[in-house]
Amino acid sequence: MITSGCTGWNPNIAEYAVADSMLGNWTTIGNPCAGQDADSTFFAQSTFVFPIAGEKDRYVAMFDRWNKTDLINSRYVWLPIKFEGDKIRIDWTHRWKPEIDYTQGGFGMATDFKYKLSVEFKTAQAGDTVFIKSGETLVIDSLCGTEEKPVVITSYCDKPAIIQSGDKGGLHIYNSKHLKIERIHLIGSGRKNGNTENGLLLNNCSHVTLSEIETEGYQKSGLCIYDSSDIIAEGIFAHDNGFSGIFVAGEYGRKDATRNIGIKDSKAENNPGDPAVPDNHSGNGILVGFSSNVTIEYCTATGNGWDMPRKGNGPVGIWAYESDSILIQYCIAYRNKTSEGAADGGGFDLDGGVTNSVIQYCLSYENEGSGFGLFQYAGASPWYNNTVRYCISENDGSISAAQAGVFVWNSSDDPQQLKDCYFYNNIIYNEKGSVISYEKQSLNSGFKFHNNIFVAKDELITGKDSTGIFLENSWYSFSSNYNSMKGKNRLSVEPKYIKAGKMNITDPRRLSSFFQKNAIEMK
Repeated sequence: MITSGCTGWNPNIAEYAVADSMLGNWTTIGNPCAGQDADSTFFAQSTFVFPIAGEKDRYVAMFDRWNKTDLINSRYVWLPIKFEGDKIRIDWTHRWKPEIDYTQGGFGMATDFKYKLSVEFKTAQAGDTVFIKSGETLVIDSLCGTEEKPVVITSYCDKPAIIQSGDKGGLHIYNSKHLKIERIHLIGSGRKNGNTENGLLLNNCSHVTLSEIETEGYQKSGLCIYDSSDIIAEGIFAHDNGFSGIFVAGEYGRKDATRNIGIKDSKAENNPGDPAVPDNHSGNGILVGFSSNVTIEYCTATGNGWDMPRKGNGPVGIWAYESDSILIQYCIAYRNKTSEGAADGGGFDLDGGVTNSVIQYCLSYENEGSGFGLFQYAGASPWYNNTVRYCISENDGSISAAQAGVFVWNSSDDPQQLKDCYFYNNIIYNEKGSVISYEKQSLNSGFKFHNNIFVAKDELITGKDSTGIFLENSWYSFSSNYNSMKGKNRLSVEPKYIKAGKMNITDPRRLSSFFQKNAIEMK
């Protein structure tokens, strides 16, 4: 029993006594406290002693520190108890790191968590919760929970832990599974200030859930998911990185190494470009490559791509290449850019080698490149059976070479390499250019444009296309230039859209009602 003398509110010297039974006999040992202010019980008085559940012979002493002139500002002191033979000792310390295991139901709570105030991932087991603190740069390898009891990695405080990793990666996880990672803010030194890494990296991982993660200041990607499967990422805010905000990729040449990925309610903003990549695109919002069964929904990409060092092919807001079964829905890509003299900078793109994929219920507006790119590059695997439906492009493509809402390009010079595209029930509105642009290299086959509404400044289609099938589309040109119009239903009266050219929706969660209620219906 640890107790103290009594002189009103004033602190006293502590004493402790021992007995074999609560009924006695008690033997007084003396003051257990040692160190600074030990003679006044650290300006406190003993109130409780409790064991650390699951830890043999480990106890914590709790002391009241009363403020008699301002009781509401009274405090507690918590210190570990040490055993020295048959005596105890309580040393004053300003900071200490207990390990508290609640798997035995400490404090009468039927919980199944282990609280670790220090980052010791090697000892974490299925069902543990690992709290991390601000300032810690983390590399994790072979950390495994189970489906029923994942390992949880989260912030020690109510606010997200800030990991300032400088020139290093923020949180890199390898060969791990059944994890839940939440409430972390990763900050690198900057894409041009020495950082050469990804922020949050999952490499060869499976069954991982990410939520409420902010990542910024990394030269590569804010979030990179590589050669992994069954990953859910929600509430990711990736901004001010180099290569991309969010990058999902797999081993080169394979579309199945990375699979079953969900990106939801996330935002990629102001990821300008990677200064270390002078020969390829960078500055993307959300990018998927060499993957399968990936869903991107309720996400936004904006302000990306403006500082890419390359002058050739460029970045896009949300897009995929060399992948199968990609679903992009209820997403917004707006005001994305490309560097001066470079290409692309568009909203959405199904690029080289993409198969069996869909973009639907998406909104693209005021991107420097086209709202929707349908591309095949030389050397990619065949592009086929892809769909764009129920989408809107408004005033896209005014800066890049396309000058159109939709851009078709095929550098393979083989129409069988870019085939079977279904483009229907979309609205393409462009006050500054055309609806569809065919690049000089744009051979394709089996492209079908049905039941769309096309409105453009001058000619509705630019470039050469001899194979596309256009049926039941409605066309209108502000300058009455219909030279390249195809299909039926030329509109002789300008469609009166509500607030046309003044799009300002930035919340993807509004898109569902936006489409359902026909918010842009003609008067």
